[in-house]
Amino acid sequence: YREGPVCILPHLYLGTEVNAANQALLRKLGIRYILNVAKEVPDRFRYKKFNWGHNQEDLLEFFENAFSFIDHGRSHGDGVLVHCQCGVSRSASLVLAYVMRNQRMPLHEAYTFVKERSSAISPNMSLFYQLVDFE
Repeated sequence: YREGPVCILPHLYLGTEVNAANQALLRKLGIRYILNVAKEVPDRFRYKKFNWGHNQEDLLEFFENAFSFIDHGRSHGDGVLVHCQCGVSRSASLVLAYVMRNQRMPLHEAYTFVKERSSAISPNMSLFYQLVDFE
């Protein structure tokens, strides 16, 4: 994500902690909501944070709260950035779940949809199995 966060859906972006710290880029993209799902990345801004580890076992209990946050930002026409450290596994898993719910897609279609926009995504197996359960 060297060139910045990737737009997955209108007003929904997937990126990294570096992207989240680039205020000029956030303003340029109209991102006013940030959802941080990395426990290693401190809260430096006013945004929603879930302290997810790489092998987080209870993602499903966070989804509705995260979806509400994303829906709120998008409904106001503001960009929402979902990030972890690298934008590969944890944040990608949340974006996949959101796309599954928002676009009413099964996991395999949502994965293809997001992967076409960000080739970097690669949810670890623990997170992927939780997406299977979510489906």
